[in-house]
Amino acid sequence: MTKRLLKIITDFRNKIYYIPFLLFISCAAIMSPPGGLKDETPPELISTVPKNRATNYNGNQIELIFSEYIDENSIKDAITILPNLEEEPNIKYKGKKIQIIFEGSLENNQTYIVVINRKLSDERKVKLSQGIQFAFSTGDKIDNGSISGRIYNSKNSSVQLWKIKDKIDSLDFYKRIPDYSIDASDSGQYEFKFLSSGDYRLVALDNSLSGLSIVPKNMLYGLHWESVISLKQKLNQENINVYFPNEKNSIRMVQAEWIEGSWGCITFSKKIEDYLSLDHIDIFYEDSVKANVQFFQENKDNKKLNFILDRVTKSFVTIEIKEERQRLPNYFEPGKIRIKMDTFVDTTSISLISPQKKEKLKIEEDKIIPIYLSFSSLIDTANSNSNFSIFQDSVLVEYDAEWINPLSAKIFPKDNWIPDKDYFINIPQESIVPLYRKIFKDSVYTISLKSSSYQKYGSLIINPGIDHSNDLKVELKMLGNESVVLKNNLNSDKLFRLENILEGQYLLMFFQDKNKDNQISSGVLYPYQPSEWFYYYPDTINIRSNWELELNEINLGKNY
Repeated sequence: MTKRLLKIITDFRNKIYYIPFLLFISCAAIMSPPGGLKDETPPELISTVPKNRATNYNGNQIELIFSEYIDENSIKDAITILPNLEEEPNIKYKGKKIQIIFEGSLENNQTYIVVINRKLSDERKVKLSQGIQFAFSTGDKIDNGSISGRIYNSKNSSVQLWKIKDKIDSLDFYKRIPDYSIDASDSGQYEFKFLSSGDYRLVALDNSLSGLSIVPKNMLYGLHWESVISLKQKLNQENINVYFPNEKNSIRMVQAEWIEGSWGCITFSKKIEDYLSLDHIDIFYEDSVKANVQFFQENKDNKKLNFILDRVTKSFVTIEIKEERQRLPNYFEPGKIRIKMDTFVDTTSISLISPQKKEKLKIEEDKIIPIYLSFSSLIDTANSNSNFSIFQDSVLVEYDAEWINPLSAKIFPKDNWIPDKDYFINIPQESIVPLYRKIFKDSVYTISLKSSSYQKYGSLIINPGIDHSNDLKVELKMLGNESVVLKNNLNSDKLFRLENILEGQYLLMFFQDKNKDNQISSGVLYPYQPSEWFYYYPDTINIRSNWELELNEINLGKNY
């Protein structure tokens, strides 16, 4: 073998060894470095072709250039052209660039808006921080109208906008696809740009339903407090705010059940407020005879409504809620539930459901907190009595008592509870007469309780500054514990006084309670009723124990 041949073979071997090394280097070059903080920076739109607000555009495609590589799977449902095109555009993915190619021709003298919602994400699945809009026109001008505001009480909302065509459309607009749709930011901020002159209506809903027509019975939504948003005399409307509800305005029967004897229970989708009339709820026997019914609410579960029929039966009964002629924003949905009753009666002894033994009794210094005795089955309150005895250690405590419904009695001492003391309640067997079950097993049923220290509270006095109508109310809601809610009305001094507020941080909202239901209405689409006016105080309210906080001359805005 010649030296030249040996050199060729050696060079070839070296090149073969070198190729994997190059492949390793090139692969390593595009990998993300290990460790470090996770990239959570949202992608940004760097530039567009044509440029934002370009006029006299006559091309057939547009380009969107982003700050980083886009997740191809997120593109399909993230980009919309408004107004809607007759033919769907062809969207092509090119890494950091997205091309939108129009299949048909664009209309002359038309402002088009490219809407990019928050479903668009980068290759690490980090979504846009806020929806994006940019515009171009096939004519020589861009429409300059705008509507902006904030969606309160929601972190995942979308805002739908319709331009009202005529009187019929002002009633039925929500039945068609919205003319404009955009996602609000995490803080609820939104803005529609490049709108033409005209009248509009706006609806906020969950962003998973963005771009759809609305089915009021099946969707949560919120409206603005003005019936129409006009872009005629004024092209830029700000503070078009919406309160997004936690639950539907209507109250729906979820289920009903027979419990024992003539006793049953209906469970609803939300709590039953005291102002709601039960006159629309009827129960019919199998022979269509209307039952004479006694209704009463659960002491601890205000979504449940108990009923006692005027006779026992082994047949089916139908619970029917009739449609209300004049609906409040919170109303019972019409509906029917058919359940099987029975004459069976549990023969076990009755028991006490609450309070539990050794339960902590939370007490207040300036207010006597009652104890509620709740039983496992119906009590014959006409033949029962409240000859209980209460002891603090060995000292007899004087008290008053009353039966509030066939399941519960309320007890409150004549003098306030003493903090950090042991109490005993003795219930004699003969004092409780069950309607169906046996009496207590023991001749005396004893409950042991321990009182807490006095609960510490702060207070808040609010002076709105100027004279306001009597339907103005405030709502104070604790951050991190939304079950702690206080509401109040203007008093005769034109002040709000909120007492006995637990220590913590709160959100403060003012609202105009036009329908007198003690809560804010987010509006109704059919028949159309705008929401009630509201205003959120911009700062968090910090309540401290044994402190009185004053807020003076709050500017509620020109809309009130």
